[in-house]
Amino acid sequence: MGQIKKVSVALTEELATLVKAAVEDGDYGSASEVVRDALRQWQSDRIRRQAELGMLQREWRRGITSGPSQLANIDHIKRNARSGR
Repeated sequence: MGQIKKVSVALTEELATLVKAAVEDGDYGSASEVVRDALRQWQSDRIRRQAELGMLQREWRRGITSGPSQLANIDHIKRNARSGR
């Protein structure tokens, strides 16, 4: 885990109650474990969101560079969908 550094964090009463309940229920051994787990989840979510954003940006550029759009005919789209194309 590396070197431990103490940090003071202010929580709303609601969040403090949730942390306390998680420890009392035995899900975690301490409030610090709750916070560390929450931070690891946040980091994982952040990495996932950044990857999704990168994919969206690549697809956006791909769409832009593919050329001008063409108006679609809804009847043609429906016929293609019904025919399995």
